[in-house]
Amino acid sequence: MKGIILAGGRGKRLYPLTKSVNKHLLHVHGKPMIHWALVKMKEAEVTEAAIVINCGERAMFTEALQPFEHLYPVYQFIEQSAPNGIAAALALTEDFANGEKFVVLLGDNLFEDDLTDYLAVYLQSDQPAQILLSPTVTPKQFAIATFSAENELVSLQEKPDLKGKQWAVTGIYCFDATVFRHIDAIAPSARNELEITDVLIRYLKKGELEWRRLKGWWIDAGTHQSYQLANEWLGGY
Repeated sequence: MKGIILAGGRGKRLYPLTKSVNKHLLHVHGKPMIHWALVKMKEAEVTEAAIVINCGERAMFTEALQPFEHLYPVYQFIEQSAPNGIAAALALTEDFANGEKFVVLLGDNLFEDDLTDYLAVYLQSDQPAQILLSPTVTPKQFAIATFSAENELVSLQEKPDLKGKQWAVTGIYCFDATVFRHIDAIAPSARNELEITDVLIRYLKKGELEWRRLKGWWIDAGTHQSYQLANEWLGGY
């Protein structure tokens, strides 16, 4: 199975730490943040990975990852000219995916679970898309999955104003080649980005979105507070 890691963007929420380095290369528990995504892929027997990065950062990533290459799948870089949304970054990987099913990780998402079983279920499924969910008490920071009384996924909302524990859509996705057609069909959002949530909603409306809940901890390490927490949590990993 192939894997894709999205590691572009400006890292504005982590400034000034990201003034001179991509946030995915900031150290978490002594390793570059993206190291943990690559290790998770290797653990789940992903054989090839593509890493989408900002233009001009190839040398920076190569230097940071080279000491640990023996722990990773074979990987290549794909450069993104502008950080205009997760779906836009994903669109650049169509040739790499080559019609196969694949897993996508956001490079600043860290988590405890082994992905092996989740990927096995997806590969055996007829559904073209799968998302993994994790509980959150800060729904305004994430896309949120809403369920019916019968535990059926009924909606996905981007950063809604909701209270209490909700189910966040993590940066762990599985897709087949149909995702690129859905990306082509969506329009830029109000912030002029191609939103992955809009892609997922298209799958949901067609009854083609599979979901599962992570068992262990998960964190989006894209803010100062969550970056500190990620270092603490991985210290006991």
